[in-house]
Amino acid sequence: MYPSAEQAKMFAVAPRAVKPGGIEKRAVWIVHGMGQQIPFETVDSLTEGLMSAAKLPTGQTAFAPKARSIRVGDQVLQRVELQVAGESGKTYELHLYEAYWAPLTEGVANLRDVTSFLLNGALRGILNSFKRFQRAIFGEVWCYEVTWHTPVYISAILLILAALAVMNVVIVAATAAQLELFSIQLPIGVEQWNMLAALGSAISAVAIALGAVLFLAEMCKSPQLSSARRLWLGFVSWTGIILTACAIMAGAALFALIAAEDRIRGWVSPPPSVDPPAIVVASAKSIWHWLLRDCGASLQGASTLLIFAVLAVIAVALFVRGWKRSNRAKRTDFANSGILVVLLGVAFLIQIAAMVSPFAPGLRDRWGIDLNPWVSSSWWVWPFLAIVGAQVRLVLIEYVGDVAIYITPNKVDRFSETRDKIKNTARQSASAVYLAMNHDGSDFEYEHVAVIGHSLGSVIAYDTLNRLINDDRLSQNKLRIAGRTCLFETFGSPLNKIAFLFTIQGKDSFQIREQLAEVVQPMIMNYGYRPFPWINVRSGNDIISGEVYLYDVDGKNSTDCAAGKQVPSPAGAHLAVDVIDKDAAVALAAHVDYWKNKTVWEQLCKYVAP
Repeated sequence: MYPSAEQAKMFAVAPRAVKPGGIEKRAVWIVHGMGQQIPFETVDSLTEGLMSAAKLPTGQTAFAPKARSIRVGDQVLQRVELQVAGESGKTYELHLYEAYWAPLTEGVANLRDVTSFLLNGALRGILNSFKRFQRAIFGEVWCYEVTWHTPVYISAILLILAALAVMNVVIVAATAAQLELFSIQLPIGVEQWNMLAALGSAISAVAIALGAVLFLAEMCKSPQLSSARRLWLGFVSWTGIILTACAIMAGAALFALIAAEDRIRGWVSPPPSVDPPAIVVASAKSIWHWLLRDCGASLQGASTLLIFAVLAVIAVALFVRGWKRSNRAKRTDFANSGILVVLLGVAFLIQIAAMVSPFAPGLRDRWGIDLNPWVSSSWWVWPFLAIVGAQVRLVLIEYVGDVAIYITPNKVDRFSETRDKIKNTARQSASAVYLAMNHDGSDFEYEHVAVIGHSLGSVIAYDTLNRLINDDRLSQNKLRIAGRTCLFETFGSPLNKIAFLFTIQGKDSFQIREQLAEVVQPMIMNYGYRPFPWINVRSGNDIISGEVYLYDVDGKNSTDCAAGKQVPSPAGAHLAVDVIDKDAAVALAAHVDYWKNKTVWEQLCKYVAP
């Protein structure tokens, strides 16, 4: 765990002499996260981010990035060259590279794979929550405390997944009964179908309104927010998410009740020979009378109108944005536009209305409003569910699917080949950066290389850097990978969650399996192999990111399992440092907001342009 004097000498970076009038060159290698990135999108965002945070070199009035292709051995890399000024006024030439792996996962995972991955991780997480969480790092087995809210959050996710499954099964069965697709008799008639469609439309209204709230909150967000704007955006986005989660779980329960109508009617009016408990009879009567009163044409019509209103709000916002762009308005001016704040408030109120609409008096019966039958048609549920389903599927397949493919599970899976392709793609790209030589071939091109990863890309970057350090360690440190790495920066990183959710905690397997896993990760084997700083940028509004304390012995979160006491961290060790991005203020969307904010790039500039 403790770096030896020999290791410290081995990883020391000798000062490099720069020719008079020459500019020191440094490299930044970045890995994108999950999603549908296109080629060079990541390095473009990296360049824009650096230009937003770095200082202009002396004598320049604007940054002048240049694109270039280079060859290193048999590898051809594209890079962006950008000159910036450090805090001391010294000029640096930054060479920016990306590892692009998105096409490798396209179309590989399906919904069943994603569901299995989520269930496996959630169940493993719950099991790990009710015992001391052990982790073999830095030559010993360490124990970490698990907070009380961890199993609560995991259980909530499982409930939401179960609720979505229940609603899907019931609505498909009801549709089959209406269209007479099967010869079997399903216990769902016209009355039940109308109630199911109305509730489905109401839940769709809540979910579509959430999408509008998050979309408009993002439009209202400028790169640097005032405290009031930050609190407002956080409040409306988190409230919207909580409302949607409650609607899904309540909707699943009501779907199940409607599907079991015959049994409920038996409880409401039981035969003389049956004497159910009084509380069951009272509850059944209350629920069933409420369903008969409100879950029909009135609720369907109200939900349809609310969804139309949400779509109108989005259309107005898009029109305003297009008009502003046509007038060359700055993004900050557009984000601070008063009309956007008003539209966000309207979308938020619509979501609340959609949430309470099943509990409000029926429009037709109580308010005397007679809606057009076209608006109240139960078949509106299908386009609404299609909108929501398409977005859910996009998130699960294109985003969570990438994680399911890359994260090594605790069982054999069919993604081994794709996983190896991703790792090899990243390794070849990073190796070329570290192997690049100067013009006369007398020395390496870069004595300082920064490694960065976003989201799943932080996991890929971590694995790649470990692999390079390990290979270099086994070849007597000829490339000085660890010593030439000036920064390891992660943002929106799920590294802690992955370590927690996919670590097997067992007396027989833990000691050997986890210690072997440590051997191929020198960054958690000995601090001597981690002589560079690790900066972890995160946000409390990002449910994917988190601290990375499971990769350190910090004297606070970790306890020596054998001794039963905390051990202080080694002197001079580079522990991972958490940095909060306060401007990542919109729930869920915070996961991608880091790219547009300055926190990540300001931290990067401290080390590549000191």
